[in-house]
Amino acid sequence: MSYERRKTKVGKVVSSKMDKTLVVSVEWRSPHRVYKKNVRKWSRFKVHDENNIGNLGDTVLITESKPYSKTKKWKLSEILQKGDVADLQPTDIVVSGFDDSGKEVSLEVTEEPVVEEEVTEEEPVAEEEVTEEEPVAEEEADEAESGTK
Repeated sequence: MSYERRKTKVGKVVSSKMDKTLVVSVEWRSPHRVYKKNVRKWSRFKVHDENNIGNLGDTVLITESKPYSKTKKWKLSEILQKGDVADLQPTDIVVSGFDDSGKEVSLEVTEEPVVEEEVTEEEPVAEEEVTEEEPVAEEEADEAESGTK
């Protein structure tokens, strides 16, 4: 009778972006060496997921195995609980509230951030000076052309 003496751990999937690989965070507690208070610590393990069945937020059981790569030395044994991940995109969020005067305001989140430009009053005299100089230059050019003909 053969007993497997491989280590097992329970953790939560924090990344499933790689092909056939999950990143699982395992949380554990350890007493502080001076203050003796239990401190939460966590380790992140790369886990081999042959069929790509693990998703973000799932609680999984992982088992120690042969090295699949330099950092991947665990395999997915089973999914204990499916994670609740929102199917909502940031563009679907509508925020509502009240402004200073008590009126209800709703804002929709868009992909592009809305930037309000500050309106600064520049010297209108400068614009008028530019418009006055241009016709003078045209008149001089017209006079020069008519004088040569």
